[in-house]
Amino acid sequence: MNDLYPTKSRVALLIDVANGLVVADAGSSTAWRKDLLPRVRPIRVTAKVNELVQAGWVVRDGRAYVLTDAGQQILADGVR
Repeated sequence: MNDLYPTKSRVALLIDVANGLVVADAGSSTAWRKDLLPRVRPIRVTAKVNELVQAGWVVRDGRAYVLTDAGQQILADGVR
């Protein structure tokens, strides 16, 4: 178990992961948050996603990131 605290920004990123908005570059470890609006550039979120991976809340599956059971539980609990 880790001691990473589910802050508002971490929970928001978990929601983005759950909605399929966080992807990885093919062949690299860089993670991006895609935007739903046209012509808006993606935001690099590599460090934040790596925190979630280290905490066991998300895993990389090909180019996508997906929630683990622990990540789904954090979403269910929300910010404490």
